[in-house]
Amino acid sequence: MHPVESSPSDHALARFFRTLSSAALQLAQDLEAGTPGEEGRLPLEEANLGSLQRLIVDTPGMDSEAGVSPREITQQLDRDDEPNIRTALVALEKRGVTELVPGASPQRWHLAPPYIRTSDRPLHKHCRRCGYPFAGPTVQEFCAVRSACDRRLREPGYRVPKGRKQDMTIRATTLAADPELGPIEA
Repeated sequence: MHPVESSPSDHALARFFRTLSSAALQLAQDLEAGTPGEEGRLPLEEANLGSLQRLIVDTPGMDSEAGVSPREITQQLDRDDEPNIRTALVALEKRGVTELVPGASPQRWHLAPPYIRTSDRPLHKHCRRCGYPFAGPTVQEFCAVRSACDRRLREPGYRVPKGRKQDMTIRATTLAADPELGPIEA
């Protein structure tokens, strides 16, 4: 066998593949050493979300297995632009932050596994201020939109989805502590 002569481009290509393989080996070792973030979770604060995207991921029920429909998100955020909510959900999906709940009809969305919050904080079924019924148990304590929360204190049932009930005991406790938040006098 005759030795094969190498050109300068062959040497450059060989160096490139050695560097690439070294980087790939380092990546594999890093991946085997552990997953990103505390207990394998990624913080939403580092996802560089826009203001609407942040409101969506903070919507009660997004951190649950059942997820939330775009219409429920629109209602909970006291908005009337469901198409924008759907567009933002798709953008969040492309970034790996949210995902469709498999087999759900109508479509429902929840946080992707790396972003699901795990904590020892208690789960809440209602807003602790106005009694609004969240879509499911959540670590969120209060309504995402303060103006809607204020309005629910003045007008019981405001934008509460059918099939859910506002906790009037929570509402009454808030009003007892601050009567000025109470119903608008006719």
